[in-house]
Amino acid sequence: MDKEKKDRRFRRTQQQLLCALKELINTKSIVNISVRELAELADVNRATFYLHYRDPYDMLEQLGNEFIEKMKSILVKDNESFNPSKSFVNLYTYVKENFDIAYILFSPNCDSGFGRHLEKELEKFCFDSWIVRAKDDDSRNCDYFSVYLVAGVTALLQKWVFDGFVESPEEMAKLTQYFMMYGGKQFWE
Repeated sequence: MDKEKKDRRFRRTQQQLLCALKELINTKSIVNISVRELAELADVNRATFYLHYRDPYDMLEQLGNEFIEKMKSILVKDNESFNPSKSFVNLYTYVKENFDIAYILFSPNCDSGFGRHLEKELEKFCFDSWIVRAKDDDSRNCDYFSVYLVAGVTALLQKWVFDGFVESPEEMAKLTQYFMMYGGKQFWE
């Protein structure tokens, strides 16, 4: 069988499993999802599931790692010209284009530690790439700011996903930048 046909079948199987996991994660915790029910709902053989993943946790971990790596690559690419606005638009666009994965990973039923893993990776990127350009040379303050910033961006992403992408990626990028620059100033004045 040629490689293109294999790749297409592999992507189709992954998509079926992804849709099944999304449906199941709506109603139950990942702890209560079995390979059998995931494979049945996806209409794939359990052996096929095991070709790709060890168990539902492994599936979540792989999805999460790929998602984070793609997000980091977007940020790294846009960071070359230090354009946070473009970075955020591209980040929100990526999340919207990968709604099923984002929905699963941000789900409270996921319990995979994805949110914390995402925050740690983005904190490191934020500190290494953006905060070093800050006017405050106190690295402890910069460290706190990167934690604050990333927790806020992660929370905005999660809310945006579960609200159904009401705002466009461009609107979310503007909102994110505004909160970065001014915090909640508009609410306190």
